[in-house]
Amino acid sequence: MKIVKLDDKEWLEKDGYSKKILFTANELKSRGHLVQIVKSEPHTEIKLHYHEQTI
Repeated sequence: MKIVKLDDKEWLEKDGYSKKILFTANELKSRGHLVQIVKSEPHTEIKLHYHEQTI
């Protein structure tokens, strides 16, 4: 089991939302996967987008 302190991770500001990456693929030892928290402001929506590479 892995434990992360949320205060140790920084929020990354994106277009219309913010995200906090908790574990990367390397940390998970699982290519192409990550664990993140995503937040947006109330009554907004995140614009359509896609990911060629996350990080």
